[in-house]
Amino acid sequence: MIAKDAKECVQECVSEFISFITSEASERCHQEKRKTINGEDILFAMSTLGFDSYVEPLKLYLQKFREAMKGEKGIGGAVSATDGLSEELTEEAFSKLGTAAGEPSPWAVC
Repeated sequence: MIAKDAKECVQECVSEFISFITSEASERCHQEKRKTINGEDILFAMSTLGFDSYVEPLKLYLQKFREAMKGEKGIGGAVSATDGLSEELTEEAFSKLGTAAGEPSPWAVC
């Protein structure tokens, strides 16, 4: 079981991380005179901020997500097009992190 204060700490860290990435992506949009942050902006921000090892798996995830959304438009079923996509992509993409460079995965739990 995880202590309540530990959960709150993790939630706070996740929120801060999201704000950190979003702020960098927003800055790029502002420089390019755009108002909407897209997936590529997030990938750019991740790379700019030193999270390069996460970019390739996230690109794969974004590509597959977009493919699923295209399929969803044809089917009309909001849940069916992405059902199971998250778990499949997580296992496929994130298991590859660090393996190309012979490094341990940054996703590994200590």
